[in-house]
Amino acid sequence: EVPMTGALYLTTFNDELAGYFDIGREILCYGSYAECAEIVVRMLRAPEAAQAVRTAGRVRALRDHTWRRRIADLFDALATG
Repeated sequence: EVPMTGALYLTTFNDELAGYFDIGREILCYGSYAECAEIVVRMLRAPEAAQAVRTAGRVRALRDHTWRRRIADLFDALATG
């Protein structure tokens, strides 16, 4: 939901997200509070980098994570499976 809006998505790391987004390029993840603070400071100091992540995340979400795409993938799986 967050990348779909064009916002910068910063969340705790989990393996499942890595299957849906390119972490570090399309969304940002942290493993500790210190790492979270470091990423926030880095993005505030480099707004062009933050914008690149926001844009890449939105492009990926619109390409791969819409309901239309999910339903099409489901029907494809049912047809082949």
